[in-house]
Amino acid sequence: MNAEDFLENVEKLKDLNKDAPIIVEGKRDYFALKKMGIDGEIIIFNFGYSIPLFSEIIAKKYRKVILLFDWDERGNILTKEIFKNLSALGVQCILDSRESFQRFLKSARSVEDLFPIYEDILEEVLSGKDPRKVRKFPSSKKSKVKDKSRNKF
Repeated sequence: MNAEDFLENVEKLKDLNKDAPIIVEGKRDYFALKKMGIDGEIIIFNFGYSIPLFSEIIAKKYRKVILLFDWDERGNILTKEIFKNLSALGVQCILDSRESFQRFLKSARSVEDLFPIYEDILEEVLSGKDPRKVRKFPSSKKSKVKDKSRNKF
């Protein structure tokens, strides 16, 4: 994949987010997505609820959600368990974006890693490079995302 594919994945996520909230693990993930221009609803899981209680709360309000947890062991477990719980409650769980970014970003381990990569790609594209030819994402920048909001729960 190249930068153009990455940017297309971001646009697909923005489109999906018009009809379904994105569920992420923590505040840094939330702010990284917001900085990427994703302006739909984003729900933070990591606020002390058990998976069954969190799933019940979500199922009362939504029929469809996007799961976008990190690509580490904890993120994989959360994806599996929340998917199982929400599906049992009749909620459609969209995993396309998580799977696309996972295949694309071998070095990224978390959702918060997406923003520095996005920023690097935009910098390359704005400097005149063809996004189809930008293939490396040497993001050594660390996202310094400040938490200034509260979850809706």
